[in-house]
Amino acid sequence: MELKSTKTGSSRASSGRGIKTPGSRPVFAGKYFERSGFCFAPVVETEGGAAVLCIYFQNRHEREVVATIAMQPGLRSFRASRLPLPSASVQIHCPGVAFGVARLPFAVPEKYHGKRLAFELAADVSYPRGRGKMIRMHSGLRAGPTANLNQGTRLLNSLAGLLLLGLLREESPARASVVVPPGVNNSLPDHHAPRVQILWQPTTEAASAPARRAAA
Repeated sequence: MELKSTKTGSSRASSGRGIKTPGSRPVFAGKYFERSGFCFAPVVETEGGAAVLCIYFQNRHEREVVATIAMQPGLRSFRASRLPLPSASVQIHCPGVAFGVARLPFAVPEKYHGKRLAFELAADVSYPRGRGKMIRMHSGLRAGPTANLNQGTRLLNSLAGLLLLGLLREESPARASVVVPPGVNNSLPDHHAPRVQILWQPTTEAASAPARRAAA
């Protein structure tokens, strides 16, 4: 299954109907990941001739969420080492039910341009004022905490499961693949800090309408 954005690039993910804004077509025709009510999906796009890792996100709950998304290259086939590709991490403050995108410059060696690349991803999520009501009902593929990207932590979790339950349980990170467009620049721009943008959020009037109707 592929996740398709409105620009160049694609990414494989999970079940669901696409991250979308109310009253509009889904931004994606494909799938996405989720951690505790916070949905996100990575896709590589181009901007000024450079590759940009775009992580689209949406909050399923009515109150603000603070999320940290981490993404690292997948392991080589039959080897313990990882692909020589960049890792990425970004913190996002997303209002209730809002939809947005985090953009990170993404310099990839030329030999990987035009290819599908495997990554592991995870997220840490908190709701400073509680989650409130769930507004968006469709869930995504479960993503674990960022600690699970560390192989040592995953081994300890497996051993703990073995001791407590008599079962070997390893909570593996979620896996996604992205395609890097061919012919993009290989270097990072001078200013390459992540940029987080809220593309849509409910107005105060719209957000309070359900409460007014309930009171009536």
